[in-house]
Amino acid sequence: MFYRRIDDLRGISGHIYQALLILELSFLSYSA
Repeated sequence: MFYRRIDDLRGISGHIYQALLILELSFLSYSA
């Protein structure tokens, strides 16, 4: 249970990181 919870957190943080990357890329392309 505990390890599965850590895995879920890791997956969520990965999704957030990916979303931030996409936002940054789109922002850079808009400002360019």
